[in-house]
Amino acid sequence: MYIPLLANMGIPMLFVQWWLMACALIPVVIIETLVVQRKIGMPLSRAAGGVAAANILSTAIGVPIAWLIALVLGLGVLVPITYGAER
Repeated sequence: MYIPLLANMGIPMLFVQWWLMACALIPVVIIETLVVQRKIGMPLSRAAGGVAAANILSTAIGVPIAWLIALVLGLGVLVPITYGAER
């Protein structure tokens, strides 16, 4: 099997992905802050702090979980195909 060759394949993907998520997080935080501020009527700085903290936390937890699920599903497909091709 070629599993040792797959050991470091996700590292470059994670490195690129974190920068893109940080860039995408900025407009999300701005839009959500404006919505929260208008709906609830709290001060803009307080709304921005809460929205930013919630989005950063959910991104920091959700992305590794999603990446791990994608890795497991990918290996679940690639390893049997590779094993079958060797036979």
